[in-house]
Amino acid sequence: MSPQVLRAVVLRTRPYSETSLWIRLFSQSHGKLSGIAKGARKGKDRLFTPLIEVEVTGYPPRSDEHTLWNLPRPELVTDWRELTRNPDAMVYAWGLLEVTDKLMQEMEPHPESYDNLSASLDALLGKTAHPAATFLWYLVRLTDELGYALQYEICPRCGHPLVFPVGGFARVEGGVLCRSCHASDRGVLAEAVWETLVTVAVSVGPPDFKVPDGARDSLLNLLVDYLGYHADKPLKLEALKLLRSPR
Repeated sequence: MSPQVLRAVVLRTRPYSETSLWIRLFSQSHGKLSGIAKGARKGKDRLFTPLIEVEVTGYPPRSDEHTLWNLPRPELVTDWRELTRNPDAMVYAWGLLEVTDKLMQEMEPHPESYDNLSASLDALLGKTAHPAATFLWYLVRLTDELGYALQYEICPRCGHPLVFPVGGFARVEGGVLCRSCHASDRGVLAEAVWETLVTVAVSVGPPDFKVPDGARDSLLNLLVDYLGYHADKPLKLEALKLLRSPR
């Protein structure tokens, strides 16, 4: 097949041989893909590394039996590696890459999610948004892009507009229930959780506000569980071990 120009975010890498790297990319045009960069482990100038955006003329797999792209030397487009100097922002950046890698399917383009990932990393680097709010915003946008958007304005069970106090979150129906449909006093969303979810959901970009710690943890659990439910597998994120720990 003919070579194709890819603009992509490097999600992760691992050694493939003494001189080559296995690369996982999230590309603007082809979605998630994997490839081999021969000679990428040699020399000091190793451009294939997580937290960068590259442009590379890649060679697609020769057949269905060969799933790896041939990835020659890339050109650097955007560098977010400065985030590694900020432990708080870094753990959220790691979470962004990890959740993208786990949820996206191979060779399934999601250009809007690509733009959202780039915008989130830009916001973390530029300190134009709070890290927790940025990560939650990206998770909410993923539910939209992957086809199971959250219902936070109307009750998904009865169709009535939602006003606080609300009930709990129903992952099967895909949204927040009204207080009438959620008859139990257990599992109802606290006001801070509800307000944070609505603020994040209506934001057109990574929002700039500090998420209360309790609301952050509740929404992390809610959104990760919801995304994992629709992915038909538990969404186990290594970054969450740090995100859920005391900051």
